[in-house]
This record gives sequence, C-alpha cells and structure tokens, in this order.
Amino acid sequence: MLIAASKIPVGQWQFTVHSRTASYNLYTNSSDSAWQWTYAIQDVIDSKPPFETPFQILVKEISDASGDKNDRMIDRIYKYNPILRNTPHPMKAPLLPLPYGQILSSNNDKGYTTLHEEAVRIFTALQGSLESIPDPLPIIQGILQTCHDLKLLRDEVYCQVAKQTTGVGDPDTLTNLRNWQIMACMASAFLPSRNVLRYIRFHILLGESVSMFPDTQMAKYAEFTAESLKRTKSREFVPCRDEIISILGRRDMKSTVHCHGGGSCEIAINSSTTAGHVVRTLVKGLNLEECLNKFALFERSGMVERAIENRMVVADVLARFERYKVRNLSDRGHPWQLFFKLSCFVDTDNVDPYGLEYSFMYEQAHEDVITEHYPATEEKLIYLAALRMQCIKGDYEEGDWIAQFYEISQLQRNQPVKESRIPEILKMGIELDVTEMKQLAEIYCGTLRGLGVKTLKKLQKSASDDTILDSVYADEISSKTSEIVNKWKLLRGMIVEDAQQTYMNSIKQWEYYGTRLFDVESRSSKYPTKLWLAVGAKMVAIHQRGEGTPVEEIPYEKILSFGAPIPNEYKIVMEGMKEELTFETNEVIEIAKLMKAYINEIVHRRQNSVIPR
Repeated sequence: MLIAASKIPVGQWQFTVHSRTASYNLYTNSSDSAWQWTYAIQDVIDSKPPFETPFQILVKEISDASGDKNDRMIDRIYKYNPILRNTPHPMKAPLLPLPYGQILSSNNDKGYTTLHEEAVRIFTALQGSLESIPDPLPIIQGILQTCHDLKLLRDEVYCQVAKQTTGVGDPDTLTNLRNWQIMACMASAFLPSRNVLRYIRFHILLGESVSMFPDTQMAKYAEFTAESLKRTKSREFVPCRDEIISILGRRDMKSTVHCHGGGSCEIAINSSTTAGHVVRTLVKGLNLEECLNKFALFERSGMVERAIENRMVVADVLARFERYKVRNLSDRGHPWQLFFKLSCFVDTDNVDPYGLEYSFMYEQAHEDVITEHYPATEEKLIYLAALRMQCIKGDYEEGDWIAQFYEISQLQRNQPVKESRIPEILKMGIELDVTEMKQLAEIYCGTLRGLGVKTLKKLQKSASDDTILDSVYADEISSKTSEIVNKWKLLRGMIVEDAQQTYMNSIKQWEYYGTRLFDVESRSSKYPTKLWLAVGAKMVAIHQRGEGTPVEEIPYEKILSFGAPIPNEYKIVMEGMKEELTFETNEVIEIAKLMKAYINEIVHRRQNSVIPR
C-alpha cells in the first residue's frame, strides 16, 4: 500500500510505503522527486497480480460450484477446509486481503488503528464474548459503527460471521444466535461487495447449517436476513437501539407520525422504508390523493423543523433522533418527532373548505401566524386570535380563561421585548379532527448533518431564565387577553366551520399566502439587513421582515442557478444581473429543497400539459 506524498514541517516531502510486516516513511528534498518515487513504486505494485487469501479462493470455488449446482463439490470444500467453519481459536490474520498501515480516516477520534487489528478485534467478539454481557446492543452497535466508518472491513466482517455460523453443532446456542443477529443487523445497514454477497446468500439459503436445522431459531434469522438483503438501502447512520431490538425480534419497528392538533398515527417500518413511502401511504389513507398541494414528512422539535427528503430512510431519521437525545439537542426539551404536514402550496384557492386538506391549510396558517411568519397588523392578529378561540372553544362564556388554550411562544422568548409584535395569546392549542389518521394503524402496518452551527447553539441554550421571561411578558399578555376576549364575545353564534373559513379568508387577503417565509440576512446595500425570502409556487420574493409587500420578485424562469457554495450562505443567480443575490441563513438546505420541488412541479405540469384548476 502506498500513501501519496505530503509536505512535512522540516521542508522535506514524505511518502509512506506499507508492507505486511512494516511501514516505511521515505523523504525527498523536492515535490517532483517525491512524486516520481510515488509513481514508480505504484507502478510496481500495480504490475503484481492481486493477492488472494485461502479463504477468498475458497469463496470463489463455492460460488462457482453453487452456480453449477454441484452439491458434492460444495460438501467436499466444506469438509476438507476447516478455515470455512466455526472455530474457538483466535484469528491471527484477516480472512480477506486488507490494506496495510494505519487507517486514514476522518474518524481518528474513535481510536481506530489498522484494518488488520480491527478485523481481529471484531472476530474476538464473534467467539462468545457476547454471551456474558447483559446488554449486547452497544457491542452490536459498535461493530456496525466500525463497518460504517471503515467500508473496507465490511466484506471481512460478513465473511467472519459466515464462518462462525457454519458447522455449529447446536444451532440455537446463544453464541450462534448472537452471530446470526449480527448478520441480520448488517444486512439491514449495508451490503457486501458483489462476490461476497453471492457467497453470503448461498450461506444463508443453502448452507449446511441452515439446511440441516430448518425449524430452528437460527433458520428463522437466516430467512429474515435473506429478505433484508433484497431491500438494503444506503444508510447515513448505523441502526439505533430501537431498530436493533426490532431486528433481533425479527419484526418491523414501530414509530409514530404526528400532525397538527396532537393527532398521531403509529406506523410499522423496516430498515429500508423511505419517507416518500410513508407519505404516499398516509396520503392514500387520508384520501388526499386528488390534492394538488404536496405533503411531506418533517423532523421537528418545538419550533425547530426540517423537511425529510422522500428518498431518506426513516430508520436513519430515528437514528439521528437518538444522537440528538444523547447530545441533549432539542428545542427546550421538546422531543424530536416525525411530523406530517403540507410542504408545497401549489393550489390554495380550489380546496374544499370542508375537507381534511383545508384543515391542514388552516392549522399551518395558524402556525405561521404564531411563529411571526405572516405579515399582519396588531389589530388583525387580535382578530385572528379571537377567531381561533371561536374555532376551538365555541362561544365565550363568563369565566373562560384563554390561558387554558395556549402555551407560551418559545419564539418570542428568544426575541427582545421591544421586538415583540405577536401576542403570546396567539399560541393557542391546535385542535384538528384527525380521526382518519387513527385508522392508519390498520392501513399501514408494515454526525449531526443538516443542523447549522446557529441551530445547534439554539438547541443547546439553557432555559433556566423561563420564569423571569414569564414575568416580563405578564403585563403584555394580560392586556392582549382582554382585547382578544372582547373580540371573541362579538363572534357569538358563529359555528366552527364558519370561524375557520373566516380565519382563512382573512389570511388569504395577503396575496402571497402560500409562500414559505425564511428568515435571511443580506449584506447588500440594495436591501435591508433583516429579510424574508418567500419561496412560492411561481416565484421567489424578497420582503423586508414583517412587511407584506415584497422588495423584489424573481420568477423561476429568470433564475439561472441557486444553492449554497459555503455553509450558511445562499446564492441565487438571475438572468440579466451581473451580481449574485447572497443571503445569510442557517436554512440553506430547506430553501434549496423547496425551490427545487416547485421547479420540478412546474416542469411536470408543462410536460403533461396540465392546466391548474
């Protein structure tokens, strides 16, 4: 193995040659000389035939014999080659050829040494060390994490597990079952290379251990693993504890999807279920298939929210939640949840006001209001709060206290008092009739990337001053409460449906309703510093924060490119403009995903000549 030249502090150039027994650090005085040696040594290495271990050769013979259905040959290979069978003896060298030398990895903080040493260490765990451990899950998760970090070890560990589950006298011993469980977990997290995969499938389906004991727990794990290998998807994280527990139980994992109003649905997912599959199932179960507006899954904690891409494996999202919990990353203690809501507003006018889609629109409009992402006067906000109370409580009765129906807005707590525009009273409890979602339990039974530095700091901020903030806002809350109650009294006799429609009619008076407002900042003298970037179905608009009229509108047809060349900086390149539009925000990924979704929808409509209703 050859490591390319690199500069060292003393002014010389170094390159390293790794062999089976030693590593050699070689130095030259110039870069040209270092690269000449590098290329020359690499040419020698490339001219040699690939090194094959005895185990590797036998795997190829088994694969060839299984393809020819030569059972007698396979029996002979296993009989006369003990290296293929279970052994209590320690392993001195890996089963497959692995590169020599120290591991060059971004995970140096995890203490990895060499691939050879890591392979030997894992093999030791497969020889019965898990038997005496009360909770084997951390060890299993550790093996999966090592294979996740060091991809060159994946084939090796698959072969080690296959070896230790071959030729076992008692198939249902704890050690043997633990090894089959590890293989099942591996099959749910990553695949081996094609040649090794062929051998593993033979081992699982036709190997001597499984064929000799068809009605054992071992055979059931083999069947589960075989099914998992058919649908394994690329994963960003190793399985979380809940996923490993479900795999060990050979069952689907249960998870809960939430929506506005406290509605929730328990769903069953496996290690390859994607967010898109869950969304399609929920949309079908809620009879929302005819809706032009698009739904999506989000990950949410309090006021922190991020859309989940359709191709994302849901089990990866749950694994990320586990990491957030370990690092105590949440919005003031709110648990992380899978959340189902509208993501793209394609048509906000032609929606049945008595349908479920309209209820989703209403709840999300209310959410925009209470999170200060809807431009409105103080008077209008109070009127909307009164309509909200009429929706969730009905007619005002003497003694009713609005505080029963809201919780303190976490967002306003993070704002200086002088910047507060929206009364705390607007954070009313959300009441959405989601009876249909309860039925979905029957219908659907089957690094911390993405969070910016600012978001992480926000999540890690202490909430110890909550009591002080409550007292600061107490007078304002009391004043606004009285105003809202007076407006609420005037709505006596208005039924829930009428109150909801009146609320939405008031919301739709803003002509840009349906756009999603992102908080951004601009350093350009052309715009104010604090802005909203409004992403809608037909264009992107730039608003001064809090203002309903945009400073500028940009149709998608005039946008040449968009994206984030560096973290927390979002750029839009427009046709006919020399300067790029640059914004600072920690939501660059969310903005890009939403713009891409709307552009794809425009292209789809044009290709299919679909005229909006």
